[in-house]
Amino acid sequence: MNMIRWPFGRAPSAKSNTTTSSPIGAPVPQSIRRLRQIHNSPNRPRMFACDLGSDMPVAVISRRPENLSQEIEWLRDQSVPVLVVQSLENIIRQGFGARCAFAMLLVDIDTLGDLEDVTVQLASLRRDNPELPVIMVSSGFGRDDFGITRLQVADVSLRWPVSFFRLEIAISQAHANNLEWQSRLDMIA
Repeated sequence: MNMIRWPFGRAPSAKSNTTTSSPIGAPVPQSIRRLRQIHNSPNRPRMFACDLGSDMPVAVISRRPENLSQEIEWLRDQSVPVLVVQSLENIIRQGFGARCAFAMLLVDIDTLGDLEDVTVQLASLRRDNPELPVIMVSSGFGRDDFGITRLQVADVSLRWPVSFFRLEIAISQAHANNLEWQSRLDMIA
């Protein structure tokens, strides 16, 4: 007789799987209660791939930063400094050196205006600062793109809303894709 092995100990029972009721009166599963405890505890989930290699801030570029408030909180939970910038033009106008200013850009392209203008600005930024990893976020993307299809404007594209797990993968993959972007520019030069 084959027995099912439960990954976290004994199998759930009707008695142990539910606890107090939710605001609408339905029972709350034990697993959800546990997730709430983890989320509200000082020991929040850690991003193991979130080694940005410096104490430089991640720049979150959005005209409505509340759209990315959860992502900003996740980064701050990892002790990553975050700087919120209202427009891409402000960063481009400053003419910063990427290695001196930011560890990464997280760009909410839905809030920055005309997509064509944003694409041109990101392409310009990438040419001038090839060492700067860029993650684009948009609700208009059909799916996440961790590949190298959009390297001219970004290292990774994430479909909004973003999950903790997908953001962690994006951070790790953005660094790898950025190295590919730099090597392509070196071959052109």
